[in-house]
Amino acid sequence: VMSDGYYWVAMDSLIFTKTSDGGETWTGGTIPMGPEPFASNICPVSADMAWASGLDFDYVNYIMRTTDGGQTWERQFEEGFVAATSYINFVHFWDEQNGIAMGDPAESDTHPTPFFEIYKTDDGGENWTRVDSANIPAPLPDEYGNANIYDVVGDHVWFGTLNFSDYSG
Repeated sequence: VMSDGYYWVAMDSLIFTKTSDGGETWTGGTIPMGPEPFASNICPVSADMAWASGLDFDYVNYIMRTTDGGQTWERQFEEGFVAATSYINFVHFWDEQNGIAMGDPAESDTHPTPFFEIYKTDDGGENWTRVDSANIPAPLPDEYGNANIYDVVGDHVWFGTLNFSDYSG
């Protein structure tokens, strides 16, 4: 299926591959992420624990966590990324408790002007708090995030964006 320039392959899980010996051998598995899923990223913090982010063809966003090396996955964070304009671009964890998730601009209950959805957790993803709009630069008109285009150095998080008005051609 093609939508807005992206190809989506009809399946009900994402497929991943991992190594635990520096690339000599590889094993695979699946992440049950809804109908016709699209992955944003996977962020491991150990051999057993990792988070994955993405969405399905109906734009339902997912953050999934595994604690057993990818054999099973549980869905986390169902309150965020729910606006029609929302799209989760990445999830990152520094350790087993502290993480961040970033998505495209969307309104909030207290702020009617869309701003980047950035959430933090300090309990392994059980609870997430949206970063206040006053602490985030306002997006430019038609500016959105980009899936898995980010980097982290210590406590510094950098993420890339796109301006779709540049592609109106």
